[in-house]
Amino acid sequence: MADASTPDAPRTFLGSTMVPPTCVVAVGGHEDSSPGVQGTVQGTLDDVMYGIFVHDTTSLRRRSLYNKDGMDDLVMLGTLDSPTQADPFDFLSVAWILYAAPGLGAIVKQRDYVVLMSTGFAITSHGERIGYSIAQSVAHHDLPELKDLGIVRASMSFCVIYRQQSDHMVESFAHAVIDPGGTVLSFFVLQEIANSILGMGAPNECAQGKKLRWYTQTTAEIRAMASNVLATSKSSSSSSWSTTTEQIATEAGDPNVCHKSIGKLFSTQSVQCTVCHRYVQSNLLHISNGCC
Repeated sequence: MADASTPDAPRTFLGSTMVPPTCVVAVGGHEDSSPGVQGTVQGTLDDVMYGIFVHDTTSLRRRSLYNKDGMDDLVMLGTLDSPTQADPFDFLSVAWILYAAPGLGAIVKQRDYVVLMSTGFAITSHGERIGYSIAQSVAHHDLPELKDLGIVRASMSFCVIYRQQSDHMVESFAHAVIDPGGTVLSFFVLQEIANSILGMGAPNECAQGKKLRWYTQTTAEIRAMASNVLATSKSSSSSSWSTTTEQIATEAGDPNVCHKSIGKLFSTQSVQCTVCHRYVQSNLLHISNGCC
């Protein structure tokens, strides 16, 4: 941990390195320093881009939940450029985002943003492949300021760049400039910036959540199809039903047997994992991939 008394010394926080202030935030007509963020995350560049990629309102809200970035509400207003098979992560859209300071509603009004959002890959002058995510405030004639609702229209300029540092490590750089509008203490502005930037600093968690969601949906569909096939087989031939059931049991591997008592097995403390379908103790669910 660097000495906090040194103004320009990098500060380590949650595995990321807070570099010396390089951004400017306009707060009530004054300029204040805002930290940029430099750090690393495990994984590949493709995984990172998959984690931050959004293409509609639903995926944008889902990413916000995964990243815990403090957004109160959001909606995708329009799509200007859609991904293709050749460029699956290229996307350009206009979105409306609402932020609020939790527990400070009586002091700090809600802030909303109308931003142009863009994600994709780019090639540097040195031939290096990098990923980027950009949010830039824009004016929208169909969405004026919501003053009647007590919401202040703010503006931002936000950019995150990712590069493959090694086979299993991605380096990230993030910078932001925010004008919160109205009158608000700079502390709350910096807190908002930190939440947004650090939220984008965990794209692999979002990517893992997306993959698990896809897996559970696909597994549920396969199980539903298998149930229909087995039901048909059972009604047509009991012998065929027995053979098919044994075959599926063999392919699935050893059954997941819980050696706890019947009372504990069906207690509210035991729940079924939606990924591996084993019964696990609820106090173990916070362990990532602990049951699979």
